[in-house]
Amino acid sequence: MPCPRVFGALFALLLLTITGAARADFSDPVPNISQPQLQYYLQYPRLATAARYGLRDDIGNTMDGLSIVQLSGQPYKYAAVYHTAYPVGGGALRFRVNVAGSNDLLRWRFLGLLAENASMPRVATVRGSSWIVVAHEQWLGRGPGSTSRQRLSYRLFYSGADLINRVVRSVWVQPSFVGALNGTPSFFDLRQDFCGVYRCVSGEIGFHYWSGRKDLNAVTSNRWMFDPRGLATTANAAVLDRYNLRFTSIGVTGNLGQRDMLATSSGRYIIQEGNVGTPAASWDKWRIFLYRYAEAAVLPDGSGTITPITPPQHQRGRRSRGPRQSGSDLLLPVLRRREERRSGQPALLFPTLRMPSRAADHSAAWADSAFAASISAALASTSWTM
Repeated sequence: MPCPRVFGALFALLLLTITGAARADFSDPVPNISQPQLQYYLQYPRLATAARYGLRDDIGNTMDGLSIVQLSGQPYKYAAVYHTAYPVGGGALRFRVNVAGSNDLLRWRFLGLLAENASMPRVATVRGSSWIVVAHEQWLGRGPGSTSRQRLSYRLFYSGADLINRVVRSVWVQPSFVGALNGTPSFFDLRQDFCGVYRCVSGEIGFHYWSGRKDLNAVTSNRWMFDPRGLATTANAAVLDRYNLRFTSIGVTGNLGQRDMLATSSGRYIIQEGNVGTPAASWDKWRIFLYRYAEAAVLPDGSGTITPITPPQHQRGRRSRGPRQSGSDLLLPVLRRREERRSGQPALLFPTLRMPSRAADHSAAWADSAFAASISAALASTSWTM
C-alpha cells in the first residue's frame, strides 16, 4: 500500500543493454544476463548515461508506482500505468491510477484515468496473446481520501489499443485474504484459459497482507479470471511462510512488502523489499534483496538464495526538493556497456527500486517501503531498441 511512505521516494528505471530479443510476454525468450551482471546493474545506477528526476506526465501528474508495457502498432511504443495522489481536503489524499503513452520512455503523455481510488498498479501481457492485465490496489474505505479497507482488483484489455484508450473489457476483484489490507500486486505468470467455451485468464500473483503485526508476502493462484458468465472464478491464496521466514532470519524484522519476478538465461529471480527496522514504521530502514530461485515451481517456496543489494548514494544529478506531497523522484538511467553501445544491441527496460530520497545512510537511500520495483514479469523479458 502506498501510505505516507510513497512521498519523497525515488524511483529508478534501469535500461540495461543486453543480448537477446523478446517482447513483453511470459512465453518469450529470456534475456541473456548472468547473476553478477544483474547485481551489478542494480547496485550501480550511477553509471547511467541518461536520467530523469521528478518524472511527471505532460499535465503535471506525478508518475508513482510506475509499470510499463511495450506496444505494437499503436501511436505510442510504450504505455505506463502509475498512481498519483490528489489532495481532496482536510489533508486527505485520494489515489488514482492513470495511463500514459511514450515513444522514448522519457516524455509521457497523459491519456486518462484508469482506476479511481486505486494505487500501486502492475501491467503485464498475457502469455501467447495480445491481452493485457492491469492489477492494482482498490481502496474501499469511507471518505474522500483513500483509506482502508483494501483489496486487489484486475482489469482486462484485449490489446494495446484498449489500454491506451482505456477500454476495459472486464473487471474482477479478488476476495480479501487474512484481514482488510491486501496490496502491492505482482505477476508470476498469466496465461489464457477456457471458461467453458469462453476465453479467460488464469495466473499466479504475489501480494502482501497485514498479519496483525507486519506486512508479509502471500501468493494466489487465480483460475478463470474475467469469466463472462460470472460463475467460476476461484482464488487459492496462501501465505509464503518459509519464504517470509528466510528474510526474517537475515534481519528483515519489519514489513516484507513488494516483490517482482525476473527470468534470465542464468535463472529466475525475485527483487524483494524488506524493512530491517520496526514493523509499520522505520521508513529509513527499507532494503532491497535479490532472491534466486532454487525451486522449479513458478511460485517461490523459500529454498532459494538471498543476496542483499546495497547501491551507493547516487552521484549524478540533483534530487527534487519540492514538498513531499508533490510525489516521487524518478530516475531513468540507461545502463549501456561501451562495447554494447558500439554493437547496437537493444536495451532491456527494468523498472526497479523505488527509494526514499530523504534517507540518511547510503543503503537506505536505495530502498523504499512501497517498492515500485518492478522488474515485473511483464517487462522482464522485454527488449527495447533505443
